[in-house]
Amino acid sequence: MRADIDGMIAPRAERAAIVGLFLLAAAYFGLGCTLTLEWTDEGQIVYPSWRVAHGAIPYRDFGHFYGPSLFLWNGALFRLFGSDLLVIRISLAFLKAVVAVLVYLLGRRVTTPGFALIGAVLLIVVWGLPWWVFNAPYANHYAIALSLCGLLVFLRLHRRVVLASALAGLCFGAAATFKQTSGLFFFVAFAVFLLCEPYLTGTAESSPPPRTGWRAHAVRSIRVAAPLAALALFVAYTAPHSDLWTFAVLLAPVSTTLVVLARRAWRQPSAGDPFFALTGLAAAASGAALPFAAYVVAYGAQGGLGDLVFNLSALPRLLGWFDPLPTPPLRVVVIVATLLLAYVAHGLWRAARRSADGRMRVAALAVASATVLGGALLALKAPGHTWYSDAFRVIFFVPFIVAATSLAWLAQPRAEFWNPTPDESGERRRAVALFHLTAVTTLLYLYPAGDFWHLAMVWPAFLPLLAYELRCAHAVERADRGTAWVSRILLTVVVLGLAGPPVFALASTRWKHSDEPLTFARASGLSGSPPKFGDAARLVRTLDELDPQRGPLLIIANEQMLYFLSGRVSALDADEFSLYLIEAGLIDTAAAHTLVPEGRIIERLRTTRPRVVDVVDSKMSERFRGAYPAVAALLSSHYELEATVGEYRVLRWKAPVARAKTGG
Repeated sequence: MRADIDGMIAPRAERAAIVGLFLLAAAYFGLGCTLTLEWTDEGQIVYPSWRVAHGAIPYRDFGHFYGPSLFLWNGALFRLFGSDLLVIRISLAFLKAVVAVLVYLLGRRVTTPGFALIGAVLLIVVWGLPWWVFNAPYANHYAIALSLCGLLVFLRLHRRVVLASALAGLCFGAAATFKQTSGLFFFVAFAVFLLCEPYLTGTAESSPPPRTGWRAHAVRSIRVAAPLAALALFVAYTAPHSDLWTFAVLLAPVSTTLVVLARRAWRQPSAGDPFFALTGLAAAASGAALPFAAYVVAYGAQGGLGDLVFNLSALPRLLGWFDPLPTPPLRVVVIVATLLLAYVAHGLWRAARRSADGRMRVAALAVASATVLGGALLALKAPGHTWYSDAFRVIFFVPFIVAATSLAWLAQPRAEFWNPTPDESGERRRAVALFHLTAVTTLLYLYPAGDFWHLAMVWPAFLPLLAYELRCAHAVERADRGTAWVSRILLTVVVLGLAGPPVFALASTRWKHSDEPLTFARASGLSGSPPKFGDAARLVRTLDELDPQRGPLLIIANEQMLYFLSGRVSALDADEFSLYLIEAGLIDTAAAHTLVPEGRIIERLRTTRPRVVDVVDSKMSERFRGAYPAVAALLSSHYELEATVGEYRVLRWKAPVARAKTGG
């Protein structure tokens, strides 16, 4: 046991490098952590977390479909360090630095320090973008950190499979208490890996002949059924709202992998030690169940188990949200094809030099000509396309390229592009197999929203495998020193092409950002885009002047961050998240009335008579009024304009008009 734990501690020099990487990453993330302020999505996390810091209980006092750990963690930070948004931003910068270190450590399981560092650097520059998605405390940031930690713990302690599996399962279970699908998908991929590792690492062929008897048939059934059951789960998850393109692209890599594993398990049922794998799976399941069990016991003790189940399972099923996966733009296809052709032309020319084959030289020249043509096409100016925008489009499709490339490794899992020592070879194949499964599974995070933002949040899951693939592509040059410089140039182009635009975006934002003199007392040092940021700051000051007692407030433009920034509680606090879903257009009118009946809103407004903040020409405000026409009529008849601040309108309940007495 002591030896296994000591093995998790890197040598002194590498420990120093890891600490340095963490500090540099945290400092870099700190450069952009104060440059955004998002009003809707971030508000729907920060505001409930602030309520938890003051005693609110998730799902009993407010609804949400994120796991409870997100609000308890951030609520604890507010409780310990004060109700300031900068507290969350700083903690998130350190969390992202931890993820960068995890990417590096996982990359070291499959490649050299230099290529592992490339993976970490690519994460740092992308996650350091001064965009709201990287500064908002989304549940996935915490879940991906815990999931990567689970992978690392397992790979470090794999010789003690029960302990390693239990700790990994505990990490996946904890991740699911932040975001359900994050932990679940990693756990499913891990379970398939435990049962089918010999078929992934290429050790099944050296196994003894198949056994007979009921135990052998039971093991075969489990190993065949596990990948197929996982595939059925993924199909059921992605089918409800998906179009054919999104469904096919997201499922193609993982379905190919799972079908291949099921076929190999059927043909070679006795590979490895199946009961040892089942023991590890039982340990992983037990570890994953612990965080859930803790919440079930806690909520059951206070009679809130029904609220917990509804918010985490039934509420997400009411959503009709779907953003299809975009098709690759032609320029992205040309960029990727040009790089691949350059690499192929280089390989053909090297082979031609060795064999003195004239036909090989002709082929190399033909591919090189196609490469030059691709470069010429890229040089042509097209409307709406710049090197900056093209690079971000390529970043979006990098995970798909990584997943597709790793499928070739699945076909020949024992293939090595260099000559590692036997011990390293087995560990590397195990790590690559696990990274492959988690990568193809992670693509499913792009359902129901196949946009850049959701892909960027799971970017770390692909980087260890990308580092491995870059190392494989570069390693063949070791045998031919005379042409190694070509692959180095191509590698430099790839890395700079991916890292350059995010760094440029951060620098330009800091240079051009408006020095808005207005600030928020609850968001120290933060700034945002004018004129929105200034209008919101003036609105908070106006509310303080109009209502120093900080009475109830209702914001119907889906800017829940204003509740936190103004230090006011929503008049519809328990229903605020449902209103967010309605105003964002994520559920239909029937579901809206099921979650929040119109009569309940009207009764609450008549009872508390809160001030109402609306936004001029807001689509989200229009959705609210369209879903609740009687509420809209009440606002028109019983409220009057009290103040206007930029695009904001502050409404108050009309004072009763005294009737003049008339004589008879």
